[in-house]
Amino acid sequence: EKIPNSFFVIVGDGNERLEIEKLIDKMELTDSVLITGWVKNTYEYIQTFDVAMLLSRWEGFGLAAVEGMAAGKPVIASNVSGLAEEVRGGGLLFSKGNSEELADAIKFLLEDETKYQQVKEACIKRSNCYSIEKMVKNYIKLY
Repeated sequence: EKIPNSFFVIVGDGNERLEIEKLIDKMELTDSVLITGWVKNTYEYIQTFDVAMLLSRWEGFGLAAVEGMAAGKPVIASNVSGLAEEVRGGGLLFSKGNSEELADAIKFLLEDETKYQQVKEACIKRSNCYSIEKMVKNYIKLY
């Protein structure tokens, strides 16, 4: 289902790009989706988003999720190791591969400005757990 007044940007590249492009064509969404390919600095894109989504099947560390939260964007992420730990307590999580849960999370944010702002503020607060100052303090404590 197409979300009115929406545009999706897929930042990055990967083995499934051709399959994704075919699906975009099949669903007649070419005017609503952009795939950037590999980019060195995602920050410029993140600034234009209303919502940052990470739909990973697996993740080592969800740096992109932390960057999205730090940029003041509500984050929706798949509930997988490497993302759940970073996003929990800030953004919204959905079951990996469950498109209905993902759609519900998007609607939850975009249909209610109060909920959007609450998640946005929670994301900013959560991102502070990953500040450089805290990392340095923890390294000093470790040594």
